[in-house]
Amino acid sequence: MPVRLMLPIIGLAAIAVVACSGGDKSSNPIAQAIARAGSSSGGSDRPDPCILISRAEAQKYLGPLAHDPYRIGGPGNPDPSGSVCEYRAVDGRKLRIEPWFKDGKMAMGALGMVGALTSKVFVADNGKTDTLEGTWDQAKWMFGHFFALKGDVYLDLDVSSSRAGAPGAADLASMAFGRLDHPLAYNSAAATATAPHPREPSDACALVTRAEAEAILGPLDGAPVPKKSGTQTQCTYHARDGGEGPTAVTISVGWRDGFRTFDSGKSTIGAFKAGVADPSMAEATAGKGGDAMDKEMAKDPDAQKFLGVLGSLAKKAGVTVKPGSAQLITDTLVAGPWSEGAIFFGMGLNVVKQDVIVQVDFGSAGLEKGKAIAAKAVSRL
Repeated sequence: MPVRLMLPIIGLAAIAVVACSGGDKSSNPIAQAIARAGSSSGGSDRPDPCILISRAEAQKYLGPLAHDPYRIGGPGNPDPSGSVCEYRAVDGRKLRIEPWFKDGKMAMGALGMVGALTSKVFVADNGKTDTLEGTWDQAKWMFGHFFALKGDVYLDLDVSSSRAGAPGAADLASMAFGRLDHPLAYNSAAATATAPHPREPSDACALVTRAEAEAILGPLDGAPVPKKSGTQTQCTYHARDGGEGPTAVTISVGWRDGFRTFDSGKSTIGAFKAGVADPSMAEATAGKGGDAMDKEMAKDPDAQKFLGVLGSLAKKAGVTVKPGSAQLITDTLVAGPWSEGAIFFGMGLNVVKQDVIVQVDFGSAGLEKGKAIAAKAVSRL
């Protein structure tokens, strides 16, 4: 999980015991709905988190679901006593909702320790400010999570692995709050029992064989080199020296929450753009000021020689710059046989398919060969 997403969760973990402690449930419509259903999922004494948003409502932002909504625990595995409901689409995208049916003010207070609260004005990942209307008392949008409070009920809607964005999350939060007095007659026990588990880490070198890599990069100096770090695996392909020095291409595979990791990269770019104070720098970031600078440098032969050296060094370091320019390439629309692809701040190629992210550091091999390696890798997911 990205460090920035861990911050609000760490703050909330400190009050988890309080939020799940006792209290009179006899007048709670959520508890009454569960009692009518016979029990909550798997015999847990927690209210089912899947009774506030329907399958159809989630599909509005995800497309067709691969499975009925189900409960998950901390590591994202199906869990009959989990406090989070997951809605998983056929393409691997997902939505998650974690409701706190009491002590919500305490939860929102803990979240407030990591940033100021907002009510209706949100800054999207692209730096655009959106004004959102909703049925909540307080709300906050942060790195793909929409936190909202109404009365003493608190919702954490994680849409970072979807295309819902802040507007979609706000819409879903309003639906959920509007359903507090009349929850869905749904029991997620059966769905949780048959829900798919997240992928386990596998050998990244199995995604692109030596023969396939050589067809793209040329002869290799030895077998591909595997490496594992936590839930991420890597594979490095060392191509022989073709006259410009040896080429090393590394693929790093994140087997869980690929869309969330990708969204985190986009959020970083959005935060960077929104945080640029100097208007001239903001223009350069948007590609306008930078283009004007490139035109001026194009008139200077010495500047062009310098840019040529810079481009050569950047290529060897695996950093992508615009030809004849000092601008790093940031492109979040790299098309290919994947759901989403991007280059973030010139640093390699990132692609996602079936919630698995493949990051290709293509170095001096160049972007086109990097895309060919990525395409071969995702074909086996």
